[in-house]
Amino acid sequence: MFYYKATLENMASGYDPSFHYNMGLNIHPNSDTSSVTCGRGFHLAKTIRYAKNYVNNATEFYLVTAGKILGNDNTKIRSDECNVLLKIPQSIIDAYRAKLKLLDDDYRAKLEPLNDDYEAKRKLLDDTFQAKLEPLDDVYRAKLKPLNDAFQAKWKLLGDAFQAKLKLLDEKTKIEILALYERGKNAAQMETS
Repeated sequence: MFYYKATLENMASGYDPSFHYNMGLNIHPNSDTSSVTCGRGFHLAKTIRYAKNYVNNATEFYLVTAGKILGNDNTKIRSDECNVLLKIPQSIIDAYRAKLKLLDDDYRAKLEPLNDDYEAKRKLLDDTFQAKLEPLDDVYRAKLKPLNDAFQAKWKLLGDAFQAKLKLLDEKTKIEILALYERGKNAAQMETS
C-alpha cells in the first residue's frame, strides 16, 4: 500500500523540523506501539490532500510505504517505519492543487444558491410564524421539518458528489505518481543490467 508524506524543505518534518527524512527506509526510534492513530511514529497520509492538511506549509511531497501499521483512521496511518520511494514532482502537485481548486470552486458555486434558497424559505417560514410563534410552535416545527429534511437531502447529494470527485482526483493522481515511480524503477533496473 502506498501513502504520502508532506514535508518542509529538504525533507524536514512538519511536526519537528529538526528531524529530516531520508530517501529509502526510515525507522522511528521510539514508536508508540498502541493502536491509537495519533502517537509517536510516522504519520502517513492516504491522499496528497490529507498530507497537505497535516503539514499546511509543506513544500515537498513523497510517495512512501509503511512498516507495521500501528494506528489507522480515514485520513492517515501511523507506522514504525516509513520507506520514502519517490519525491513527487512539483508539476504533479501543482496540477493536483489546480484541479482541487476547480472542484472546490464548483462545489461552492453550487452550494451558495442552495444555501440562499434554504435561507429565503426559512425566513419566509420564520416571518409567517414569528408573531404567533408560541401558540403555533408545533405547527412551525411541523412545517420546518420537511423543509430541513429536503435541504439536508440536497446538501448530502451535493456533498456526496463533491467527495466522489475528490476521490476520483486522488485516484487519478495516485495512478500518475505510481506510473512515474514504476518508470523510475524500470530505468534503474535497466541501468544495472
